[in-house]
Amino acid sequence: MEQKEEIAQKLLLSIGDLDIAIRQRFFLQNVGINTVADVVRHTEADFGKKFSPGIVIKIKDLLTSMDLTFGMDVGAYIEEPPKESFLDKIVSTIIGGAIGDALGVPYEFKDRDTFKATDMIGGGTHNQPAGTWSDDTSLTLCLMENIVEGGDCDALMRKFSDWHKNGYMTPHGKCFDDGHTTYAAIKTFRKGTPASQCGQTKESDCGNGSLMRIAPVALMNIE
Repeated sequence: MEQKEEIAQKLLLSIGDLDIAIRQRFFLQNVGINTVADVVRHTEADFGKKFSPGIVIKIKDLLTSMDLTFGMDVGAYIEEPPKESFLDKIVSTIIGGAIGDALGVPYEFKDRDTFKATDMIGGGTHNQPAGTWSDDTSLTLCLMENIVEGGDCDALMRKFSDWHKNGYMTPHGKCFDDGHTTYAAIKTFRKGTPASQCGQTKESDCGNGSLMRIAPVALMNIE
């Protein structure tokens, strides 16, 4: 039998590092399955109730290859994995968002069910290299930096303007996409209007630009 430390190492292996499809990894992580230890804590019956048959089969194959079985007493082999720190949650949120953003860039403006994203690829509407994130992540990073620096709204808009004009916080030094309302606000700001007054007010101006970059604000308000 393997040493306790070797088994513990395998059980703590992240689901994200396993050789399973991206969609299955995201699904498992979304329902709180982040390590092999989390998998082992569920019995086979639990998986049958909670998860799709395809995922059950894949996980069973995985555990079999590691000489593990469903329902085993994980506590007999490892201590509880350390709880995720708040800093870990911040990193996971931002990096997870950037990964999802980069996965989706090649499929922007395509109709639902006309594509299947299973890996990082290049091309698409904007003809970007594989792994390229969009304005969603760039502006999120600008907002994060502004919060850390203690900047005000005008300081944030200067970063947004720098992103749009000079490719600040972009993966390749060039802005390749922008939302209409975001660009309109930046353009107004460049003319001397205070950032707090640059937003448009018509109902048709309610885009999702602020939503896609709002995570840092939400994280800052968690007590």
